[in-house]
Amino acid sequence: MQINYNNHEGKVTNAFDSSYVNIYFTPNLRKYDSASSMGFPVAFINIPVRTSNNEISDECGSSCTSKITVSIYIFSVTLNGHYSLKKIRTDIICANRTIDSKSFREDNYTFNNQKHVYLNPPIKISRGDALKTYCEYDTSNSDKSVRGGEASTDEMCYSFINFYPRERGPSLCVGR
Repeated sequence: MQINYNNHEGKVTNAFDSSYVNIYFTPNLRKYDSASSMGFPVAFINIPVRTSNNEISDECGSSCTSKITVSIYIFSVTLNGHYSLKKIRTDIICANRTIDSKSFREDNYTFNNQKHVYLNPPIKISRGDALKTYCEYDTSNSDKSVRGGEASTDEMCYSFINFYPRERGPSLCVGR
């Protein structure tokens, strides 16, 4: 779990956070463990100053999904970037290299309105399939280039994909 605080304009001082998390333990375990992963490594992001429609992409390829021993099922997705991100999508590329119609996309991405989408029914990913994430940035109003990083003034290109059962291959796959 990660909680991020953002004071993008630097106007808030001496703020107090009253958020909390409840953690519950149970002896009744679920049938499967789940995992989450996939995205573009932030170290490789460098968006030039004053550009629009600057697209990057990365693939969690069949070399990663060939490690799974059974099919996995995607049950939720969160597409994530920061202030320069304008569009993001993740395509499911079947083993025969055709693109599945069930891609995840946000064509009008807004940092302050990120969505976590639950899929019902879950989407099946089989051995040899791939996931490719595309991010499009706009720095046309920026006086400096934007690099990848954790801060909201930096950029990311992540498609947090939650799936079960947990498998070594995809849970470690971040492309590059």
